[in-house]
Formats: sequence, structure tokens, C-alpha cells
Amino acid sequence: MDKEDFFRQKSKSAEIQIKRLNREVDSLKTQLQRKTKTIDAQERRLDTLADALKEAEQRTESSKHLNQKLQNSQHESKRYRTALAAAFKLIDDLKDKTTIAELLAQTDQQLLGGAPKQEPDTTAAASPEDSSDEYYIRKPVTRKYPEGGIATPRRPVKREREGDWSSEDSDERPLAKARKLDDRILRNITPDE
Repeated sequence: MDKEDFFRQKSKSAEIQIKRLNREVDSLKTQLQRKTKTIDAQERRLDTLADALKEAEQRTESSKHLNQKLQNSQHESKRYRTALAAAFKLIDDLKDKTTIAELLAQTDQQLLGGAPKQEPDTTAAASPEDSSDEYYIRKPVTRKYPEGGIATPRRPVKREREGDWSSEDSDERPLAKARKLDDRILRNITPDE
């Protein structure tokens, strides 16, 4: 074999090797592109998850705040219900004239702007928790109110111990009631207590 054939053989084998290496390079480039796309997708997913985590933390914080508000409002509600029940126990003739359920129904009607209820023939019954509640006084009495009317007190408000009766509340002491206790001390019972 002469030199020319030798170099021709070498050249062919080098060309074959170059083609094989080029195919490997193309394959590696394709793999690199796939890996790059996968990494980009994972980075986008990581960013999305980080945003979702921030939103979840904000919702958790908001939920804690709302839960705290709910607990505070439940505490205030229980406090006022206790005060109302105490007022019913302290004022002798009040429980004969109205019930907590009636007062709640009147309050609901007034808070709704005096709009007539769907069924104006009866007052709203106490909620199920009211009937088993320790503050429940007696069963509600059905009462008819005029169409579109607002419930008004059925009894005059006693001004002082002297026996003056008036149909209006005092502006200076709204909803205050003078009451003589066992030790003969005059005391004002107000809704704030």
C-alpha cells in the first residue's frame, strides 16, 4: 500500500469520526436545550410557589385577624347578653312585660331600618342557643306590630324613686334605671355595666 492509499484511508476514517462527533455534539446540544427548558420551567414554578406562599401567609394573617375580631365580637355579645339578663333579674316587673327574644326581634327590626318583616304577625323566635342559654328568661310571646311600624315600649320609664313616670327616656341618663339595693343605697344600672 502506498502513501496515497494510506492517507486516503486515514482521511475517510477521520471524516467518519468527525460525522460521528458532530452527531454527538448535536445530540448534546438537544439535551442541553431540554435541560435548560426544564430548569426554566422549574424556576417559574418556584416563583409561582413563592408567590402562592406569600398569598397563603397573607391569608393566614388575615384569617387570624378576622378570628380575633370574631372572638372579640362574641365576647362583647356575651357581655351584653349577660348585662341584659342581669337587668331582667334586677328589674322586678320587666320580665312580666317582655322577653329577651322580643327585645332581640325589636332590635333586629330597628336595625333593618324599620322595614316590615316577611311575617309581621309574630316576632322572631329566639335562636336555638337562646332557649338552652342560662340567660333565657321565658318563652317568647307572639305579638302583632302595625305594618311597617317600629315597636315602642309598652310601659313608661320611671324617672326617679319619687314615682314620676314619663313616656320618654331622659337625654342625660338614657336607659338608666334607679334601683334601691339591700343596703338602701341608690344605684344607677346602665347598659354599660
